[in-house]
Amino acid sequence: MYQLMVTFQAIERPIPHDKVSGQGLAGVLYKRLLNGKQWPERDVTWLHDCEPRPYSMTPLFTNGQLTGLRYGVISDRAFLLLQAAWQQTIQQGKLIGLGGYKFVPTYLHCQQGKGFAEMQDNSGAANMTLDFISPTTFRQGDDARGKPMLQLLPLPRNVFGSLFTAWQGVAPPPQQLPQAWLDWCDKYVLVSRVNLQTETFAVKYRQTYLGFVGQVGFEVRDSNKEFRRIWQALGQFAPYCGVGTKRALGLGAVDYL
Repeated sequence: MYQLMVTFQAIERPIPHDKVSGQGLAGVLYKRLLNGKQWPERDVTWLHDCEPRPYSMTPLFTNGQLTGLRYGVISDRAFLLLQAAWQQTIQQGKLIGLGGYKFVPTYLHCQQGKGFAEMQDNSGAANMTLDFISPTTFRQGDDARGKPMLQLLPLPRNVFGSLFTAWQGVAPPPQQLPQAWLDWCDKYVLVSRVNLQTETFAVKYRQTYLGFVGQVGFEVRDSNKEFRRIWQALGQFAPYCGVGTKRALGLGAVDYL
């Protein structure tokens, strides 16, 4: 597991929050950074199309202005590609366009976290707090008109079901989780406290998503240590994977407290 943080220096004028979209930031990665012949097309296509997505991305704002990006990465292959792309861009001092704005990436910080087995090696504590730092929402299929239905509540099945699915998609066989865990989560994991508000973020130009941000406390009312350790492992996994829908377009960034 890895986290990458890239800092930006705006050129000529700051980049305001309401001029930033997830799709625009994804375009910076795929159309500007990974568009050269030195990047194998199969790797770039895999990064863009792989499910579950091997990274999450959220923009970083200071006083309402874009100052960087944070990536959570759950694949060595994705980490090496993202790290190399941003390092090269910084070394070259490349000027990047974003809408009608410009910036120069100035610094890249990379941090490696625990692996799957290390995450599962925990005490199985009965409490957990997650801090949702970018708008988070969950897709619950489509309505009769074919439009996505979005759930704004941090229900345990939504939060940990999202993490469970992503874990199963990337974890090696020895760290695969039992399917029975989901029913256990439904039955025994509760929301114990919330301090939330709703915020919007433009996933695409003129397509804004409403999501919740803030802290949620969860607790377990069961003594099954194996399943409690899995639960805590998924909590530790959250900052790298992200939670909910559109995780690679700015939604669902989480910190494990």
